Amino acid sequence: MLAKLKNGLPSDPELTIEQVWARLTAAPDNKTGDTHQRVHQYLVSFDAQSQEGILADLLKIERDSLKQNNRLRGVRQAIMDLVDRKLSAFYLNGVQQSVRTAATQSDDDDQSRRLGLALADSEIQIAALRAYALGKYGDGSKNDWFAAYEALSDFFHRRMFEAQTDTGPAEFAFDGERFKASRDKFQLCKEKCLDAYIGQKFEISNVGTNWFKIILRNLKRKVTQTKLIN
Repeated sequence: MLAKLKNGLPSDPELTIEQVWARLTAAPDNKTGDTHQRVHQYLVSFDAQSQEGILADLLKIERDSLKQNNRLRGVRQAIMDLVDRKLSAFYLNGVQQSVRTAATQSDDDDQSRRLGLALADSEIQIAALRAYALGKYGDGSKNDWFAAYEALSDFFHRRMFEAQTDTGPAEFAFDGERFKASRDKFQLCKEKCLDAYIGQKFEISNVGTNWFKIILRNLKRKVTQTKLIN
């Protein structure tokens, strides 16, 4: 039975990660939503053993969150870590491509596929945890803490990988405010995302990156290997 939260979003307190996983990994059809379709595209790049490894990671996140006083905060923190990992892989791949040579092309192609799988792994887990947080706690809406954090993390990853710290932007925008581009201010804004109330809207200034197209480009050739992310 679905309960109703104050913001009107449905909530099922008994929802589990295994239930979410079963829904997301089921074969999509013409009625399937965009998220389900994207997850299916990511999943076909992993063999059965690797998929079990991804589920094991999700189950651990669920167990750890349920031990905390603020269970939703634990899920949000895990999602943030996955966003950071996804962005690190994306920008690292960009740096690699910019310095590649004919002599290193084979190794670079292999590394690019690995980074593509790291991106896909992260996106699968993010989709599952977002569905879990929405279904269990009613946490998930347009321009919410997740969108704000993705823009925040993207700014700092881009600054780190594409521009040296001393020449990168001195300030960044977050929810309509300007902040000095420092570790302390990054952490301050991250805490604002972690502590956001369910349904809270943020002013999002960054359009964002089309991760789906990037991942598909990096996964053109089917790769079967064990799970890459420790």
